[in-house]
Amino acid sequence: MFRGFRWPALAAVWLCGPVFAQDEDLGPLNDRFSVSLGTFFMGSDTNVRADAFESGRSGTPFNFEDTFGLDDETVFRIDATWRSGRRHILRAMYFNSDRSISNVIDEQIAFGDATFSAAAEVRADFRFDITELAYEYVFMDRDRYQLGASFGIHNAGFRIGLSSDPTSQGGTAASSISESIHTNAPLPVLGLRGRWRLAEDFYAIAHAQYFRLAFDAYEGDIQDYEAALVWQATRHVGVGAAYNLFRTQVETDDFDNFEGLLRWQYSGAQLFMRMSF
Repeated sequence: MFRGFRWPALAAVWLCGPVFAQDEDLGPLNDRFSVSLGTFFMGSDTNVRADAFESGRSGTPFNFEDTFGLDDETVFRIDATWRSGRRHILRAMYFNSDRSISNVIDEQIAFGDATFSAAAEVRADFRFDITELAYEYVFMDRDRYQLGASFGIHNAGFRIGLSSDPTSQGGTAASSISESIHTNAPLPVLGLRGRWRLAEDFYAIAHAQYFRLAFDAYEGDIQDYEAALVWQATRHVGVGAAYNLFRTQVETDDFDNFEGLLRWQYSGAQLFMRMSF
């Protein structure tokens, strides 16, 4: 999976070796480049309303996890930082999920241009990917802590699909029914981020990000909070644990592939390994 990443990473280490050798140690306050690979134990809460594209009929609001009995999941997550100067840091983050489940629904659901009858067995597909790119300026740099202000783009890409065949609908439909919505919700985020050296090899990292945007037929907001503890076990390798809470809401009546309301929250603990160079 990481073959394409291996050679650029090794080249970066080789090129920057003389610079890194000047540092007494490496960690969140000093490293030039870091990659964190971890497991995210994630629980989500998704409320969605998909309005009809053709008729403009309002869709049925429903909670995705409650309706289809989706449990918490475990996903792979990658975070990376590059410190281009003592006060200038670029960050990136990515993880995704792809789940499918079938369940008998308790109430009728109008979803886009399709209507799914109560007591029908409906298959649900829920896919998303989360990407963040951000720039941070460290405005306070001390021996044991740093504080920075950041600006970035946080994109949540969604695809939610529902489908049902005639045999699962009590004979009320002559053919299969399916409908899907998909959209990308790129929102800028403003935030604060801090790094503290608690003891010789132990660090704390925390950030808070928020933004709200409204224009024409689109309205959305985003909140993102995270706190982590890192043990720098060796000069180049640390291990850590974190907790992340993310919330977003998007409402629109003028997107090509989605009209309606989406409120989505995920939260959970992370365990990760952090490689510093």
